[in-house]
Amino acid sequence: MVSRTLASTLLLALLPGLGCGVEPAEPATPAAIEALPDPVARLRALERAVYSGAWTLDELDAACDTFADGELAEACRRYLGRPHLFRGAALEGREDARSRGACPSSCEQGPSRLDCVVDASVSADASCDCLDQPLARDECWFRLAQARGADGGLPACLAAGKLKGPCLHHHAEALGGECPPLDSEGLEGWAALSSRVGELEAAVGHWDDFERRQLTDVVWAGAMRCAFQHPVDFDPGLIASVPPGALPHLRAALAWHTVAGLGDPAPTLDEAAALLAAYETSGRLQATPESPVQLPAGPGDGWAWDNAAYCQRLAGGCAFPAVRYFAMGKRLLGERAEDERRICLLEAAARLRPCDWDEVVGLSPVVGADALGLGSFLGEPLVCRQAPASDDAEVVSPPP
Repeated sequence: MVSRTLASTLLLALLPGLGCGVEPAEPATPAAIEALPDPVARLRALERAVYSGAWTLDELDAACDTFADGELAEACRRYLGRPHLFRGAALEGREDARSRGACPSSCEQGPSRLDCVVDASVSADASCDCLDQPLARDECWFRLAQARGADGGLPACLAAGKLKGPCLHHHAEALGGECPPLDSEGLEGWAALSSRVGELEAAVGHWDDFERRQLTDVVWAGAMRCAFQHPVDFDPGLIASVPPGALPHLRAALAWHTVAGLGDPAPTLDEAAALLAAYETSGRLQATPESPVQLPAGPGDGWAWDNAAYCQRLAGGCAFPAVRYFAMGKRLLGERAEDERRICLLEAAARLRPCDWDEVVGLSPVVGADALGLGSFLGEPLVCRQAPASDDAEVVSPPP
């Protein structure tokens, strides 16, 4: 009797494009895939169809619901968890001069050729370039980068072709998730992280300044959220040991805990800014919250800012730079430290407590624009008064 594995291999060899890297004449339909008599052949056919770019994400979602084969439906839903495979740029063909070579023969027998090649690539027994479908090759490099993690993922991302962008974004998140300690012993670790961020910036040196900043913001926003997850003391030398691009995220984390520790009635905005400045220079939180307050994990409230209405009031309009705010969107970025402190305090206050500051109007244009943007998302202008919040005041809680 012919073994099931051998029978599957023979069937795959007979099916156009499913066994040995020959492109099928036409993309398989969900019905045609499920009609295949062998379970392994069905899984391989589904993989082939996904990486051919024949289906949109919605079409694949619909196909997953039609599969009666539970193993096939489960495999289908795993592809839904990789939405970058279905974006327009990923589906465009690409030419490269890299030698593909041969994939391990063992990878021609299992339910997923790609999974097998990724595993072999992790142990350096194969190269993702052996795969014949461009999208499959790119996804293989992406997944290899994920397997290697923050320490070794960057080179694999740079080989990921059309998926290089989402791969680098994931790599930036991985870097941000490995935050060093905040005491003096951790300063060397923060310097090392700064060096790795520099390597990431160099790898995307051909990107424009805005795109590079977007990527490094992911690292620093994640690292500061990770390090300051709970109110903690820190070595003030941290401020001098990280690059300027990290400071907006450090200040946002410190402002969050500063606002969480304010009592009632709240101090004025100027007084709160002085508390934040003291926290920055001393490394010690002046007012500790009664109960632990975590930084938002995001992605959460989706707030952004729109300063168009504010700019209409200014001669010649205005255009303020922005920076990532944790994982929840963006905030405006001030050029001066005092503006940055007030913006971060306003952002935190809007989410943690009713606003009771009355100095918003009349401050610098960038602080006023940020306050206006926050007010639009609160559903009412951010007009604050120096008085205890009333019982029916709306409280905006941090996202789960």
